[in-house]
Amino acid sequence: MVIAMNSDELSKLLNDYFEAYQNTTKIMMDLVAWPLSQNKLSFEQFLILRRIATTDEVTLNDIAIQRQVTRSRDFTASQIIVNATLCFSGARSA
Repeated sequence: MVIAMNSDELSKLLNDYFEAYQNTTKIMMDLVAWPLSQNKLSFEQFLILRRIATTDEVTLNDIAIQRQVTRSRDFTASQIIVNATLCFSGARSA
């Protein structure tokens, strides 16, 4: 069954969708931003740390491939990650 919509109905539906999408995205960003700001981490650093914390074996090359960057760029970030990983090591052994 196909329902035909006129231009005004379609426009309202799209506007409602975009508004709901924007509100949901803002809420999700706020939920993620607060803990990151407390630890002075970027979202990308958080994702890398989360992968290290939840994966038994992960290499710098694995991270570079997943993040689609060169290893040298990740190596710079890894200086921060190595120190921050200590925070997650307790969670991994618990």
